[in-house]
Amino acid sequence: MALALITALLLATVLLLSVIFKFIRGGWASILAIVIITFVLLSFGRHYAKVKKRLADARWQGMAPSRTHALVIVFGLHLPTRRALAYARAARPDAVEAITVNIDDAKTRKLVEAWTKSEMDIPLKVLEAPYRTILGPVVRYIRRIRAHNPRDVVNVYIPQLVVKHWWESIAHNEVTNLMLKRLVREPGVSVTVVPFLLDENHFDMEAVGAAADAREDVIVVTPETPEGDEGER
Repeated sequence: MALALITALLLATVLLLSVIFKFIRGGWASILAIVIITFVLLSFGRHYAKVKKRLADARWQGMAPSRTHALVIVFGLHLPTRRALAYARAARPDAVEAITVNIDDAKTRKLVEAWTKSEMDIPLKVLEAPYRTILGPVVRYIRRIRAHNPRDVVNVYIPQLVVKHWWESIAHNEVTNLMLKRLVREPGVSVTVVPFLLDENHFDMEAVGAAADAREDVIVVTPETPEGDEGER
């Protein structure tokens, strides 16, 4: 502590002398930098204290959600969409919907036709976008769902492409990032980003599962299997 005090006094002396004798030649910049840095650090400290107090004062009301509603954002009929639908179903919500926003009539018509011809057993709902924006129609639709029961929770599943190089991400996921930033501010809404590795070396879980089923040394334990038994091969 004594060494730290001596060092602080020496540094303060050097700073004071530099400011006095070199104020016109640039010493004022040191004073301005100290004031700005001090103000920024104090602002961060006040922010952290405010957040800590609000979190400490928050009280859990003990009311669980009445229903969970899953919404899968569809940008196209491809593997990322199928994976997002699989994730949504795996959470076992009360309702699952696939929605898309009509920005281009021709592309939306082709998507609806391809969706109808596919084996998808979840109907695709088209939201009209008079101002050619995606966020507005999605937010309004979510608010209509929650208007019937404020205790309902809407979980939005957004497929996201994960590219190999950082510069490739500039050309992808702009809409996904904007939607994520907007939806997290909506009350009663949670957002799940479902990544899809756009790489030739990524693992296809369906293929891995099919390969595992074909192997004889894979043990499948069913709910009826007593604890400690080997299960079925």
